[in-house]
Amino acid sequence: MVAKKGTKVVTKSKGKIPSKKVASTKKSPVKNKTENTKVTKKTVEPKNTAHPKPVTFKKYLPFILAILFAGAAFYVYNDGLFTDNTESNLISIEEFARQEALETRLEEQYTIDRSTYGLGTIYDAKTGDYKQFNIIDIFKNLPAVPDDFWRMKYEMSSGQIAMKTLADMDKAYYLQPEFIKNNFVDGGINFWISPDIYHWYPEGYGTYPHQAYVETTAGGEFDVYTFTYTSWGVEGYQGLSLVPAYPERIVNPEGDKIDTDPTLAKEYFTISISPDTVLLEPTYPIFSKDWSKKIYVHVEIAEDTPTGVYAIGYDVASAPSDLEDTWQDQYRELYQSKSGFSIPTAQFEIYVNVQ
Repeated sequence: MVAKKGTKVVTKSKGKIPSKKVASTKKSPVKNKTENTKVTKKTVEPKNTAHPKPVTFKKYLPFILAILFAGAAFYVYNDGLFTDNTESNLISIEEFARQEALETRLEEQYTIDRSTYGLGTIYDAKTGDYKQFNIIDIFKNLPAVPDDFWRMKYEMSSGQIAMKTLADMDKAYYLQPEFIKNNFVDGGINFWISPDIYHWYPEGYGTYPHQAYVETTAGGEFDVYTFTYTSWGVEGYQGLSLVPAYPERIVNPEGDKIDTDPTLAKEYFTISISPDTVLLEPTYPIFSKDWSKKIYVHVEIAEDTPTGVYAIGYDVASAPSDLEDTWQDQYRELYQSKSGFSIPTAQFEIYVNVQ
């Protein structure tokens, strides 16, 4: 987790389309990587080769056992079998088998199979008619799906992903539409299977995860990452500025809506957003290479901040006028400036508990 001064950050994955710490007894989804170790044997001749003293095996037995145990522990640790990185208790063979079975089941559940998407319908500008096509073609501008994509998808969907993992995440993961929880397979794909022939969608955007929970102290600072993306079926290019937001109400970890004081949040919290301006590209008729953007939010808390709960985050506004003009000239009628389209809450919200 990218955080300072003991700050705890948890994401909540709503998978919203605009409109416990995990028990360490569980096998780590990602095995530790170790460097290749080279061991060289060196034979040392005894100084008195004429009359060497007999070796008593029992005398050295404790040392031999200690070396063997250390070697076994090193091997098992690097194979991911320790229950915790700070403990030396090994899990049982039965527990290892259970975890292996669980991982196999999760891999089967979260691995995407685009060959099952079938055929879609798309407008043919040359003939003026609609024709069928293979839906798998809409992904041709995107990076290849990583082999361990299923693991990232599971961690995101279950809210178990570490903020450090989001910080280091490559585009090849978050540019896949299936990364946005189950929204694409459960509904988004219908924009290609049975499109609305009477309407087109010039704009629409969302953020995933939509919310993060943070526990920290006055004078602290923390980093949070999320993704702002173009909604399904959108044909327009959207220029957006991302600006600090201070909601008046936010949902707590228990799921209850609570009122907060925006004035106090503005006084004690300094929010930096990068990038603070984005151009979201279309998702229709095929996915563009920049339809989703990773957003970095850095928050600093004043030393004199009172204890309590605060709501902060970011919202969207029109892009700077010079960029608006440039994009308007480049994309013509396909460019969309920020309009009245909005959702009831901030695009991204952070529940901060200052203790």
